[in-house]
Amino acid sequence: RDATVTPTVTDAAGKLVKQAPVKVVDGKATFTVPAQSVTSFAVKGVSGVAQDASLFSKGKSYTLTGVQSGKAVTVGANGTSLVINSANGTVAQEWRLEAKYGKKGSNRARYVFADPAEGKRLAVRDNVPVIEADTGERDPATEWILSTTGDGTWTLVNQATGRLLEVGGQATKEGAAVTTWQANSGSNQRWRITEVS
Repeated sequence: RDATVTPTVTDAAGKLVKQAPVKVVDGKATFTVPAQSVTSFAVKGVSGVAQDASLFSKGKSYTLTGVQSGKAVTVGANGTSLVINSANGTVAQEWRLEAKYGKKGSNRARYVFADPAEGKRLAVRDNVPVIEADTGERDPATEWILSTTGDGTWTLVNQATGRLLEVGGQATKEGAAVTTWQANSGSNQRWRITEVS
């Protein structure tokens, strides 16, 4: 009855800006999303969702598949870069996701993506995504905010830079670089996150 949806939108500088809550009327809420922004919605006043529910299962591995390329994020041959390749079932394409910071289950939760083989984490250094050793220290460059349009795909916003993980130049070829860029609503910035069976 008193349900609301609170949008949080990236501004032109990539900062997250909380908007006024929108009232749910007849089971719907309407909000116009600014062009080239990333928007998350926090829904309050609904039932059927556990307060402490996690989006992802602890200890499980996931793949990140590009919506535009149809290929999986893969640790590059050098062990530090990221590329896209066809799904091959190797651990080089698997990630563990853990909500480490921010309020769990909210649009402010920040996730750490770890390589399950070596425990290295996904970070952004000089605007480039890299795989690096986990120092155990908190570092916003290793924190990711996940946002979805509700269609089963996600954007990954780096906490330190405000940039999104993407396939550079909308490439589709094997071995194309995974990069970061400002939000542009491109399908090369959207990912399917799938649990590995």
